[in-house]
Amino acid sequence: MVDLITPVLTYLTLDNAALIGIGAGCLGGSVKATYSTWINYCRGESTVLWKFGLTLLISLVIGGAIGYLFNFDYRVSGLAGFAGLDILSNIGKASISSTKFTMNKNK
Repeated sequence: MVDLITPVLTYLTLDNAALIGIGAGCLGGSVKATYSTWINYCRGESTVLWKFGLTLLISLVIGGAIGYLFNFDYRVSGLAGFAGLDILSNIGKASISSTKFTMNKNK
């Protein structure tokens, strides 16, 4: 019987550098989520536990993905994971502000 799963799993295995990059990116993302929640709490804003959990989960996924992209050094992976949430928020702000400009449809 032909084993089709083993070559696929062999191809998809990650080396130690990739795992360290993902871990450092996740750590950076979780630190950023915790820090942002703490800053909002110090400003007097209410903190809801499920929003913090959702922010932490999203930042872990984004930090891990960006940490995997920049896995040549664990410090760069951690910083990329930390900055990953800021990059996405700036992209979101830019896309919202760009929708204010509409084309003239009279032509």
